[in-house]
Amino acid sequence: MKKILLSGGLVLTLLLGGCRDFLDINTDPDNPNDIGLDSQFPVGQVYSTVALGYTTQLMGSFWSQHYTMNVSTNQYNALIDYAGITTADGYMTAQWQTTYRQTIPALRGAMKVAMEQGENYDPYVAACRIMEAFNWHILNSTFDRIAYADGQLGEENLEPKFESSEESYKVVLKLYEDILSEYTVEDLTTKAGITATAGKDMVFDWDMEAWLKFANTVYLKMLMRDFTVNQSKIQEILSGSIGLLDEASGDAKFDHFEDSDNRSNPFYEGDRRDLNTPQNLRANTAALNFLTENEDPRIASFYEADAEGGFSGGTFSGRAPSGASRPILEPTDPVYFASVAEAYFLKAEVYARLNDSAAAKTAYDAGVKAAFDRWGEDGSSFVADGGAYEFDSSASMEAMIEQIIVQKWIAATRCQAWDSWFDLNRTGYPTLGGMLEDHHGGFSDGYSRRYLYPQASSLYNKNTPAVEPLNSKLWWHK
Repeated sequence: MKKILLSGGLVLTLLLGGCRDFLDINTDPDNPNDIGLDSQFPVGQVYSTVALGYTTQLMGSFWSQHYTMNVSTNQYNALIDYAGITTADGYMTAQWQTTYRQTIPALRGAMKVAMEQGENYDPYVAACRIMEAFNWHILNSTFDRIAYADGQLGEENLEPKFESSEESYKVVLKLYEDILSEYTVEDLTTKAGITATAGKDMVFDWDMEAWLKFANTVYLKMLMRDFTVNQSKIQEILSGSIGLLDEASGDAKFDHFEDSDNRSNPFYEGDRRDLNTPQNLRANTAALNFLTENEDPRIASFYEADAEGGFSGGTFSGRAPSGASRPILEPTDPVYFASVAEAYFLKAEVYARLNDSAAAKTAYDAGVKAAFDRWGEDGSSFVADGGAYEFDSSASMEAMIEQIIVQKWIAATRCQAWDSWFDLNRTGYPTLGGMLEDHHGGFSDGYSRRYLYPQASSLYNKNTPAVEPLNSKLWWHK
């Protein structure tokens, strides 16, 4: 694997090249705390895109069965065989090391300096906190246990202890609860003009209402992992004043890439530009057949035509012939942290669980249309009466949930595959042995559900939790 661990050089190049108009950095990218206030937050945002946008999106694309591998190549064998993955693999190391060593230090360095400037810099601090909370959410969702409290001590404690599974989850929830209770849209918006002079925001351009909607959306996603216990908090979100991501806020995404070396989308950079061949990936028939059977026009945004001019793929375990459709990846593809479509689907699932089928349908329809709109297509006819994706409001609660998650799954192709993998783990949809192949890889049963604590941690920290198998469920998995 040539460059599975993306270096600080990619970050520096993106900042110096693709974002040259507002940054001028000439420092060591592996020591982000030495960068000035005007650059630290953008550095944290770029680092947040690096591993999420390549290794995490790559694994999500395989394990959500959007993609499979070309039968003639061997680059990603471990991701299909499961048991071939080890704690030393870059797959397991990239998200962990980037977050702990670079992303969090950059964001905290930015927060520290901003807080010293006084309350006029509250928007800067709030955005840093939201971005940091998002990164903890990703670590907690993939590795389960995190080292949060002890990890705050830095060089005073080089062997931090890890919170338990339950505590790790509560840590992430509290990060969001503190943010959402401490700030108001009105106050942050009033001060945002001052903050904007201190540096560039590469996600929302200091739209503080959008930042709080982003935080609220991810917070709701975390609460959904224990719906019954969190039901009152979930209902408060739906009735609250902040709201979720919507058409006004737009998606939470990083889209400052260029079509040149080390300035491209990390997935494109890693798979298409840096490997010995750009022919590794092929369409998975699980997703491809769903799109084909429903005459979904997004198929042309997700996959290239095959050798015969149509669309074809292969199964996860059987892989695909060399002439099958290749997934479309572009150098300027955004990296998504959360999306408008996702927010509507989350809302639809909440209403389905509350047995409010009318509200579930309204949110579901909006989610499908937002998912189509992302690719320049109109989904209105698909959710209309008699449409391929018409919502069945008369279905049971569980059947409504399945409809919603299946649409969320296909909408995540090429953009949020890691999130559809989270949903598969949490809800069991799309079903294995139904829409998805029930493939066990190197296991006797089950499939990949978690990341392994990397050797890079266990070698130097005796408190690193014992490694559990990839197919071992996290507490919130179905």
